[in-house]
Amino acid sequence: MDGQLETGFFKTDKAGKNRGSHYHTVYINQQARRGEVSFDMKHTHQLEWPVETGAADPAAAGPGLMQGSPGIPGQQQMPLQPALGQAPDGHTHNIGPEIDAIPKIDEDDADVVADVRSLFDEALENESDYRKRGEESEDFYSGFGQWDKAIKDKLKTEDRAALTINEIEPKLDILSGHQRQNRLDIKFYPVEEGDATTADILNVLVKNILEQSNYEHEETESFEDSMVTGRGNIEVRVDYQSNVEGDIKVEWYPWKQVTYGPHQRKDLQDLDYLVKHQWHNRGFIKNMWPEKAAQIEAEYDMVFNDKDTHERVRPDQFESPNAASWQVSGKGDTKNANYVDIAKKRFRVVECWRRVPRTVKILVNAGDGVYKSTEFWAENDIRSASTISSFNVVPVKKHRMRVTTIINHILLEDDYPDLAKQDFHIIPIYAKKRGIKVWGKVDSAKDPQREINKRHSQAVDILNRMAAYGWFYDDQTFLNLKEQKNFETNSARAGFLQKIRDIKNVPLKVEGTKFPNELANYEALASAKIKEIMNVNTELLGQQQGESSGIAIVRRQRQGLIGNEFLFDNLSLAKRKLGRMIAAYIQKVYDVDRMIRILENQASRGSVLEPPQVPPGSQMEKLLKENPTMGSPQYDPAVLKELLANVDLTKYDVACSESAYSPTNRQGNFIVWLEAAKVGVQVPPEVLVDLSDLPDKEKVKASMIAMQRAKAEEAEKTRQVELIKSGVNPQSLQPLPGQGPAQGGGK
Repeated sequence: MDGQLETGFFKTDKAGKNRGSHYHTVYINQQARRGEVSFDMKHTHQLEWPVETGAADPAAAGPGLMQGSPGIPGQQQMPLQPALGQAPDGHTHNIGPEIDAIPKIDEDDADVVADVRSLFDEALENESDYRKRGEESEDFYSGFGQWDKAIKDKLKTEDRAALTINEIEPKLDILSGHQRQNRLDIKFYPVEEGDATTADILNVLVKNILEQSNYEHEETESFEDSMVTGRGNIEVRVDYQSNVEGDIKVEWYPWKQVTYGPHQRKDLQDLDYLVKHQWHNRGFIKNMWPEKAAQIEAEYDMVFNDKDTHERVRPDQFESPNAASWQVSGKGDTKNANYVDIAKKRFRVVECWRRVPRTVKILVNAGDGVYKSTEFWAENDIRSASTISSFNVVPVKKHRMRVTTIINHILLEDDYPDLAKQDFHIIPIYAKKRGIKVWGKVDSAKDPQREINKRHSQAVDILNRMAAYGWFYDDQTFLNLKEQKNFETNSARAGFLQKIRDIKNVPLKVEGTKFPNELANYEALASAKIKEIMNVNTELLGQQQGESSGIAIVRRQRQGLIGNEFLFDNLSLAKRKLGRMIAAYIQKVYDVDRMIRILENQASRGSVLEPPQVPPGSQMEKLLKENPTMGSPQYDPAVLKELLANVDLTKYDVACSESAYSPTNRQGNFIVWLEAAKVGVQVPPEVLVDLSDLPDKEKVKASMIAMQRAKAEEAEKTRQVELIKSGVNPQSLQPLPGQGPAQGGGK
């Protein structure tokens, strides 16, 4: 066997001929220096461990002994490697490589593509209502599409008003502002007291990942999608383009580019599949999958260069590429509008994530603490390993993600990826979900918004067309043209004077038509209804007349949030799932050195300060000189290795939740503690500084601590002087030589 030996399962080479040809599965525990061989062809073999030079027997060679001469510089030190003893007939085997678990998919490409297309078509049909309403909700939120195009064009030809008085956008902006000012951090808490270190490490690492991903902005984009359309999305992925070690990225994913299969639960526990889809041109697709370039080119020629493309294509396919399927006679489904955008000559890249249920056999050795999954092992290897006496075979129902990517009728990629967590990596943030129905804050406000627009436009039309206030006069009313001009200029002024020909023939005033108050009242009613329906009020702003305490402002904001908590609860649900997924990827992508580098970097970012102001000659100054790194965090590599080796941190060791650490929440906490200090609660000043957002607060806190230490040292010096004056040694508290008992001492 070549290379370094590790604990695991290995295959031997084959021995024997014809029907007697066979191999064995070997379990080796390197640390304990023991192992076992499977029972094949009615026999097994004993493992023989080599004895180190100078050792009398195998027992003298302890675990971890190395081959080679340890004293010779440069000579490679390898673990001692066991070998198989001879069978009764004298044959033996060489131990080969560890058993590989390579996912294999033995399906015809055309069948795989047909399955994915069927799922995608089903998902589009399932969410057709949501997608249509989502597009409309986007138009209502922006205000650009609150009028039906045909109606607006008709009003324009009739020279009538079609105004948009958008009352939806400012209300959703209030909710968005509340979310921005009250962001919550993902926080890990220890399940037991001993897990506190693990929780602290995860908190630092996850915060670093989220900062690198600009997560605050990504979260807000997703939250606004959920308010407007009913669902936002966050994606977790590993990016290897800018860093070969892999960077964990957390990003907003557009709601239009992902379609879900049927499911009931907001955490996707009952979801079987989802589909990510995006339109791309031929060049982009060929660059992404160069091994498929010839097939892509052929598909492009068949779809876009065929004479039927422009002769027989359905007319509305140019305007609506998402329209229902349409087939070209004799071409099958090659120009289905779900997959081909003929107007722009693009393909839709469809990436289908499927949760595939499997029954997996687990090899269990409780004594050694080994639980080995045989998923993707060959059946012969599983059968052979199951004969090892120290292992039990336990069938377990599991699921694994299968990711398939296609364009039109071409299979681009199909694999069981090696994911850190076998789950969907798109995490939805729902507003409202009941069954398959999904909706946001905008849906119920559409009809009142239409009424506001219509009634206000009608009011403008009436004002433009109603009889105006004015005057009647004839050629004999005024003395001359000059007086007529004076009247036209001054008649609108209060108390004007006008000279006329005959006082009995004064200009006649016409009052005009009164504006119908009913129309104004109806518009006001619609505006009131939209406020009631959307349930977004100014209490969320915390505004109140007169003086108010900080606690009162926070309480007022919480009262204004009543009826909208579901938005933030669903966001919290998504973030807890996000935190667990990030923790799993930390275990998969990071190594110990990288974790230490990030941890130390994060620690140093908060301590770029001037040296503490300590009194010269003091004990603190002496300690700082002797220990320059005093106060700096130290991380034990052994703890980090254990963290990485743990199967599922978030299942047993730590719990994932949220903590209020946004500027607004810090300000609220600061106000609460400040008012507590005012009424007599003993709150250390440095605690208030920590809770505040004062500039250079670390320097301020360091100065405060230095001043406290200086005062303590000064008090200690004063005490020592007083003791000396009293004839007492300050160190031993015994009388000084030649001095009598201390005053106040014993009798």
